[in-house]
Amino acid sequence: MNWYLEVWRKFADFNGRARRKEYWFFVLFNAIITIVLEIIDFIVFVSHFGNFWILSTIYGLAVFIPGLAVTVRRLHDTNRSGWWLLLPILTSVFYIITVSVFIAQTGMRGEPSTGAALVMGIGAILLFASFITIFVFTLLDGTPGPNRYGPDPKTLPEPHGFGGSSAAPRQMHTPHPSTPPNRAPAAPQGGEQSLMLRGVTPLATPITLFPNQETVVGRSSKANVVIDNSFISGQHLSLRLSPNGELTVKDLGSTNGTYIDGQKLEAHVPTPLRAGQKLIIGSEDIVYER
Repeated sequence: MNWYLEVWRKFADFNGRARRKEYWFFVLFNAIITIVLEIIDFIVFVSHFGNFWILSTIYGLAVFIPGLAVTVRRLHDTNRSGWWLLLPILTSVFYIITVSVFIAQTGMRGEPSTGAALVMGIGAILLFASFITIFVFTLLDGTPGPNRYGPDPKTLPEPHGFGGSSAAPRQMHTPHPSTPPNRAPAAPQGGEQSLMLRGVTPLATPITLFPNQETVVGRSSKANVVIDNSFISGQHLSLRLSPNGELTVKDLGSTNGTYIDGQKLEAHVPTPLRAGQKLIIGSEDIVYER
């Protein structure tokens, strides 16, 4: 059920990736809820007022956008663009046009032409093939590791429904060096630079950065710097310090985004962070200052 709620929490989020578990648990619970609402509609409304499927219709309209968004994210997980969903839409339009021509010729001539019947048959085959293609894509395993749409969702914590772990106190710590495989090795003294964490709780833990080493910040234990905050993704962003002291920030396709002075960063695009600017991740009360 938590995976179903996770899709609603992301409602219109077409960015990032959705693993098979998220997509198919959503499909399962969505089907169960739809069947239950249709039964209620039939008992309460249809049997008394005729063809009046009010509850299932309202639910169908409400679930359309989150359902579309999670399908796009599922395609992203296989490293495919969400534009693949245009395939069944275009074939549906083509099929409707061929059926319309078929019906029009039947009405005018009494029987359609062989060409119209052939084109309608081709349209039906293309329509069926397009839906099968998308269905197969949703069954495929995601690409291992990060791809162009974000980090591997299998490396992120599983959802806990609405609210997640927000009740837990916010804290920040760097894991033991042997914990994350991408832990940056210690660098010699000199050239290091620190960022200071400031939040609603009295936290003041510095992040030490070394030149030419990428530091991943997120909620997952696989991050170099771990922050227990439900608004932060498992691997939310990365920080990189150049030898000349320029600090760049890269959002890793996070759910709630990364902001510099209120401006949302484009995912996977390194952006300079200058002195005096505020880096906000996940929620307004997690702020980094140089």
